[in-house]
Order: sequence, then C-alpha cells, then structure tokens
Amino acid sequence: MAWALSAITHCYLGDADEAERRFNRYKALSPLDPHAFFFDVVIVIVHLLRHDYRDAGSRAAVTQLNPSFFGRLQTLLSALGHLGRKQEAKSVFGAS
Repeated sequence: MAWALSAITHCYLGDADEAERRFNRYKALSPLDPHAFFFDVVIVIVHLLRHDYRDAGSRAAVTQLNPSFFGRLQTLLSALGHLGRKQEAKSVFGAS
C-alpha cells in the first residue's frame, strides 16, 4: 500500500513518470489487493497528467472493481470533458 500511496503523492507533485513507476511496483507486489479499485485511479491520473485523455478515459471506463467509486467517475468525467464528449459525460454523470 505504501507504493500506491507514494504514487498518488507523485501525481500531486506532477511527476507522472515516477507515479507510474511506483504504481507498477505496487501492482507487482499486490496484484490481488482488495482496495485496488481505489488505487487503480492512480494510473488514470497519470494519463491525465500526460494529457493522454483517450487512454485515461479508456482506463477509467474499465476500472469496474467498484463501479460506484466516485474517484473513478471523476477521472472518467475529466477525460471525457477534455475530449469534448459531452453527451457521454452527461450519461456517466447521470448514472452515478
């Protein structure tokens, strides 16, 4: 869990590369983490930091371990907004 939390910290610092490295280390050490739905948002944030909105949206959309987790919905809405996909964002917002 420390690797995942440090990945989140590096996201806040704007260091996408280090955040991704730490996230990957976390996933390698804890592939069956029951809290993965919370930490999987980190990789979505990494893609948002890199302005890679398509991958961010794709990853946020498939993170279904806990579909009602608001962090996943926030990152998905952010990616869809950056891509100008307003109708899709409205349907996601309505589904929450």
